[in-house]
Amino acid sequence: MRRKQPKIGAYANAFTPHYHDSTDAANKVTSPLREDLGPSRYTALATQWRDSGTDIIGGFCGIGPDYIHALAAYFRR
Repeated sequence: MRRKQPKIGAYANAFTPHYHDSTDAANKVTSPLREDLGPSRYTALATQWRDSGTDIIGGFCGIGPDYIHALAAYFRR
């Protein structure tokens, strides 16, 4: 019997990088959103994920409907 390969998913947020040490609570403040990450840039990154074997692609905080619409339109082509 052949085993099914697990699906691999990826979803990112649009926050700026936040580096903290073990004494700093991760959710202490709201991080600003990246200014260089719009729907077209996110689609370009998601294309790299797909080309690397990702099956399911979505978005998290800061990745809104316009980003997901751009992904869907691109991958439907």
